[in-house]
Amino acid sequence: MPSTTDLTMASRPESEPTGAQITAILLAAGQSTRMGARNKLLLDVGGQPMVRHVAETLLASHVDAVIAVLGHEHTAAAEALGGLPLRTVVNRDHASGQMSSVRAGIQAIDGDPAAIVVALADQPALEPADIDFLIDAFLALQEPKILVPVRGRQRGNPIVLPGAERHRLLDGGFNFGCRNLIERHPEAVFKIEVPNPHYVQDIDTPAAYDTWMQSLGR
Repeated sequence: MPSTTDLTMASRPESEPTGAQITAILLAAGQSTRMGARNKLLLDVGGQPMVRHVAETLLASHVDAVIAVLGHEHTAAAEALGGLPLRTVVNRDHASGQMSSVRAGIQAIDGDPAAIVVALADQPALEPADIDFLIDAFLALQEPKILVPVRGRQRGNPIVLPGAERHRLLDGGFNFGCRNLIERHPEAVFKIEVPNPHYVQDIDTPAAYDTWMQSLGR
């Protein structure tokens, strides 16, 4: 069973309410094998660990609650998130794949959110407005579907799940991290073309990290 730990709470940044409860699950449990010896989530991004940078982006958006799912080097990751108004879940089974972390995060949700934003902790290009764009698009849907951002032919992240359908989707064998999600479940997915490349930019390798740092002029 995943174990849950509450971090020290701090004041939430001001943001405009959406009128619906929105929960974000931040997936930060992976082993960063393509990065080599370094844990990518602890790499410096703008003077702070990447995982904290992405968590702060979510907290500055219209999201109401953030649950960070940790696994590999979870103690260091929890320290990197220290003082932020979020919760952590330690997924002891993280080596089995990303869906185990999605499940751990969903099981830790309190209440009945209208939407669940499933975000990756290796996307530092994302800004609060990018998250809000997805939330607004999801809330405008006529029927509950999995909202998936696309940029041309590339599938992006985060995705947004209908909160009321979360357990059915898990039990239905959906793999939200699968690149073929759209093709495998077209009836359950709503694709939305996003306005910038932030949604398809992630940092998985030393080369990707170096490119990102160069873009910041570092």
